[in-house]
Amino acid sequence: MIPRERVKSLIDRVKSDAIRTYDALLIELTSMHNSYADDEWEYLCAVWAAEYGYPPSRITPEQACECCRCVEAERGFDPLIGDRGFKAGIRPLLADWLWP
Repeated sequence: MIPRERVKSLIDRVKSDAIRTYDALLIELTSMHNSYADDEWEYLCAVWAAEYGYPPSRITPEQACECCRCVEAERGFDPLIGDRGFKAGIRPLLADWLWP
């Protein structure tokens, strides 16, 4: 999940020879990779606010639990990780985020 403008900028710099070597390209791609978590969170916040009308920072514990129930109901059983998937992954993250 990389902002479109960042990818376009990279492509433009490659086309204009501003990035000319494999090592230079690798540095750029590594930077994109390293910023993935921040980019993902920024996207989630924007989508969440548009969808629910408030930023994730204002979510109540009850709303977080309801969100978990909805995602679990939609997701169901994941054969790759079993029935522990969402409970083992997202719930603890939300718990740490909401109840430090």
